[in-house]
Amino acid sequence: MTEATAVPDPAVDAPKVFSDRAQVILYPLASFGLLFVLWQWGVRAFGIPEYILPVPTEFLAKLWADRALISEHTLVTAKEIILGFLMAAGISIPLGFLIVSWKPLERAYHWYSFKVLPRLGQWVAGDGDSYRYLAESIRLHPTQDELKSMMKGAGFGHVDVHNLSAGVVALHVGIKC
Repeated sequence: MTEATAVPDPAVDAPKVFSDRAQVILYPLASFGLLFVLWQWGVRAFGIPEYILPVPTEFLAKLWADRALISEHTLVTAKEIILGFLMAAGISIPLGFLIVSWKPLERAYHWYSFKVLPRLGQWVAGDGDSYRYLAESIRLHPTQDELKSMMKGAGFGHVDVHNLSAGVVALHVGIKC
């Protein structure tokens, strides 16, 4: 005797699309509302000073009152971040390609890295040693062939080097035997 499998009736077993969508939206909103109420109540109930943990309603009111000033400073900060990134990328990416492809520039780059960069780091960040260490670690890093032979010496049987970005970056892949 074979059992007949029941075919679901779409009219009776309609998918709960609306309730599923509502849950996806309502649960986070309810969680946020509960946390907001607990935060408000906890700060007032335990007498936590405002400079440690401000009451959320007062915090939001101050944000709203100072919205023009905040948006002005946000735009300035965003502009500086974008310009800084573009300047760094505009200088470092071409320089990286030139150092790899044009050996006379390597000497100038090392002079800049050891003489100029630590002084700039001292002047801007108050820490020239970190910038000196960065230049030393880059200079002391083994070449692609040296790293490949080091990997073979460490027991990797098949080592491949894949140049990326015209040799500025290299991926070394080895199989441990």
